[in-house]
Amino acid sequence: MPRRNSIPILLLTGFLGAGKTSLLNHLLGNDEGLKVGVIINDFGEVNIDSMLVAAQTDTALELSNGCICCTLEGENLDDAIGQLAHQGSRLDYIVVEASGLAEPRELATMLRLLKNNYAHFDALVSVVDADNFEKNNQTNENAVSDLAVTDIVIVNKVDLVDAPKLADIRKAIRLANPKARLLEASHGRVDFHLLLDLEEKPSAQLNLKAGHHHDHDHDHEHNHEHLHDRFQTVSLSTQEPLDPRKFEAWAADLDPAVFRAKGIIFFGMKGIGQKFIFQAVGKRCSLKLDEWEMGQTPQTDLVVIGTGLDEEAVRKELEQLVDSSPDDVSADTLMDILKYK
Repeated sequence: MPRRNSIPILLLTGFLGAGKTSLLNHLLGNDEGLKVGVIINDFGEVNIDSMLVAAQTDTALELSNGCICCTLEGENLDDAIGQLAHQGSRLDYIVVEASGLAEPRELATMLRLLKNNYAHFDALVSVVDADNFEKNNQTNENAVSDLAVTDIVIVNKVDLVDAPKLADIRKAIRLANPKARLLEASHGRVDFHLLLDLEEKPSAQLNLKAGHHHDHDHDHEHNHEHLHDRFQTVSLSTQEPLDPRKFEAWAADLDPAVFRAKGIIFFGMKGIGQKFIFQAVGKRCSLKLDEWEMGQTPQTDLVVIGTGLDEEAVRKELEQLVDSSPDDVSADTLMDILKYK
């Protein structure tokens, strides 16, 4: 289990020209105060025309907004991440671009086995070039099969293809990975709330709340391009225990419109009163045992993040997770908390 406050790592893959660099520049140029560390092959990939450089060394480029770019020249992956993830690091996220490094499966495995105590693997995101989908699949025989291990697929350049071709691309991706979350984009512009594990604070009140963020994101320097998908959130905050069996069944079958779900979970006496940390990205989810802080009131604070959500349906699903018989504690209803350590 990653230590508290460790930096999440997003692995970014995609064929040459798919739009990874556009996505990287979009993340680095964010105006929400997000500090991103990027491991790339060449500083030339970073569009610094509109970003001031605060400091530069042979292997690191620090931007004035707090983001840092690091190259792999003469470094192995552990060492490169060590430059970004260390005690005192102020980064919110690390993005590793897979281009020229290794196959996605291999690199994802390397990141899962990372020895750095200040960072942990979070998600694998693949960028697909809609305009050259068939051509790239012929050039790279593993292009489609590699999608089987991804968490989120971004179909980029959708503005360059017609509806029938886009439908065929979606079908091919679904065949390769039925559970992958799918986003569509132009110029690599996506709402990074759907990609990154950011601190979406659920309400502290004892009820369910939904947030719908649907307004277009305009960039006055990019011809008013808009994001194709904007994130929505539905959250649950309650001191009533959740039903362990209902929760596990819900987590195992998340709505495909859900990109992320996370939070603190309280199962009452069926969970031996313990605190659990829940994380889900795409089709992967985990539930880990944790400890309540001194004076902390046991309660569930859970947030679901997605796009195209039926908010009322998600609201009802979360409400139904509350245990209707929390005092019915027996050998059959108790959780085996040791498997969540």
